[in-house]
Amino acid sequence: MDHIQNGLHNGYRGLSLLLGLNFDRFLSAGAILVALSLASIMVNLFL
Repeated sequence: MDHIQNGLHNGYRGLSLLLGLNFDRFLSAGAILVALSLASIMVNLFL
């Protein structure tokens, strides 16, 4: 059980490090995706 917890902790730390490095890119990509999906919803509503 300790081994699994240790592995999870290391994986989580690696993931947060990765996200920290690419956070700006991640945020801008998310913003673009949200804007695109909102635009397609609006188009579907109004057409």
